[in-house]
Amino acid sequence: MSATVAGAPYTSALCIAYTSGNNVEIEAETTTAGATLTYPYISLWLNRTSLTTGTFSLDSTQLNNYAEYITSVSTFKLAKSGSITITSISPDVVGTFSFTCTDSTVVTNGKFVAESL
Repeated sequence: MSATVAGAPYTSALCIAYTSGNNVEIEAETTTAGATLTYPYISLWLNRTSLTTGTFSLDSTQLNNYAEYITSVSTFKLAKSGSITITSISPDVVGTFSFTCTDSTVVTNGKFVAESL
């Protein structure tokens, strides 16, 4: 996964997609499975019924589609607006994203190829 966060480049070596409750999470990982997670990272959430190709709007209600820029174990920046575009769901989940957080942090030029778990 890669993006520009508040004007600075962001890159993670790994990206995974998995079901979490009633959602599918697409998450940037900076470590291998079982290791301690490194902050910051980006997490995108889609209503599980929305995991098809297309463009999906984000909001801050956390009820359907939303995004977070997680900066520490207890701190995150929630998207107030933006979108996720899914271009492929098999074998990997591929797409782009951009969003503006409730604190005005802007995330642009987001791209991901997520391994489906």
